Amino acid sequence: MIAARKIGLMQFDDIKTFTENGLIKKNGESQAADLVVLATGYKGQDYLTKELFGAEVAKRVGKVWGVNAETQELNNMWTLTGQPGLWYTAGSLSQCRIYSKYLAMQIKAIQMGHQLTYPL
Repeated sequence: MIAARKIGLMQFDDIKTFTENGLIKKNGESQAADLVVLATGYKGQDYLTKELFGAEVAKRVGKVWGVNAETQELNNMWTLTGQPGLWYTAGSLSQCRIYSKYLAMQIKAIQMGHQLTYPL
């Protein structure tokens, strides 16, 4: 639809403010819109782990997301990571809702003194 010019794209830097009916550009032009979708960018949990906790923690954790060739499980999602106390949940709302229950059960088990090892 973008290529067919049925929907448009605009850089956030061009937007002054959002309105009830769309937005106003920095040049003063109004743009009507039924829907505005913000594509905010994505760097991933690997990047954020390093930025927030440092290179050593990121190295202990390793890859986040993607399928592990050995276990056929997602890397470090909803399970123990190489950094004690650091857990990941991400993805769609439905994934977070479903898997947060299992993540919470693992944390509770650890708090109750059970020793968990990966793979579970």
